[in-house]
Amino acid sequence: MKKAKLILWLIIFGFFAIIILQNQEFFFSPQYFQVNLYVAQYQTPSWPNWVYFLISFALGVAAMFLVALPGRFRAAKTLKTLQATTSGQRAELDDLRHEISALVRGPEPTEPAETPIVSDSEPPAPIPESDETQSAE
Repeated sequence: MKKAKLILWLIIFGFFAIIILQNQEFFFSPQYFQVNLYVAQYQTPSWPNWVYFLISFALGVAAMFLVALPGRFRAAKTLKTLQATTSGQRAELDDLRHEISALVRGPEPTEPAETPIVSDSEPPAPIPESDETQSAE
């Protein structure tokens, strides 16, 4: 594919080279532009036509860049939003996979809670009665 693209570009540049070489008189003849705004007048220096073609091409590229710029910003914002959503969903998916694997294996054995050791010298503390048991009597 790279070779085909290279060949295509060579054909395009060759085509432009043939056009320029066959029309050298036109491309290298000096021209000037004059702007008359009734308030002020301006006349460009006398440049060959190829310079004006180059300037026109550069202005066209700049204009297309500026037109495409808002779309690029929107695409970048959308991409960030989608990446954040994807990372959140991946985290949730990992949690669900862990939960499923825990359910398939069965409940994990838990260590028994440690019971406080009561010494023989101290009697156990009495359990206070709640208000409900006293009112029932």
